[in-house]
Amino acid sequence: MTKKHSISPADRYPAIRDLLGGPAPPSRVPVNTLFSWMMRLQPLLALLPEVLIQRDREVLGGYIFPEGRELLECITSALRHHRSDFPDVPEDPDDLDDMQYRADAFFSLQKLFLLMADRAGDHATYCQGQGVFRAFRVLRHVRADSARVFGAATPRERRRRLAMLPAEAALSARNVRTTPTRTKK
Repeated sequence: MTKKHSISPADRYPAIRDLLGGPAPPSRVPVNTLFSWMMRLQPLLALLPEVLIQRDREVLGGYIFPEGRELLECITSALRHHRSDFPDVPEDPDDLDDMQYRADAFFSLQKLFLLMADRAGDHATYCQGQGVFRAFRVLRHVRADSARVFGAATPRERRRRLAMLPAEAALSARNVRTTPTRTKK
C-alpha cells in the first residue's frame, strides 16, 4: 500500500493558487483604450444588419455541414469548366464563389469576435473577482479588528464599523438572495 502525499488545495486547484498570488494579472490595457475601440467597432454593426429571423437561421443552418464547402467548389468547377453542358442551370459559378468567399470572411470575423468575447469575459472575471476578493479581505480585516477589542469601542473603531455598514448591507442582501429556503417534510 502506497502512502498518499497530502496535496494542498492551492496545488490541486490552480485557480486558487492564482487567486492567492500566482501569475501576473491580465493585460493592463487602459480602460480608455477599450472604450475607444468599442466606439470604433460600433459602426460595424450598422454595416451588418440582422438578416435572418430564427426560422431562416434554422433552415439555412441545415446547409452548413463539413462537406458543404467542397460541394460548392465542385459545383462551381463543373459549371465553370463545362458550362455548355448545363444550359438549363441559371446559377453563375462566379456568384457562388463570391458567396463562399464572403462566408469565409464572415466566419473569420465571427471567430475573431468570439475569441475577443471569451478573452474580455476572462479579463472581466479576473478583474471583478480579484476586486471582490480583496474587498472581502478588507471587510474580514475590519470585522476581526472589531472582534479583538475588549471593552468599549473607540471612536475610530465605531467610525470603521460605520464606514463598513453599506458593505455589510450589500453582503446581507446577497446572503438573503443565495440562501435556499427550507421546506418542512
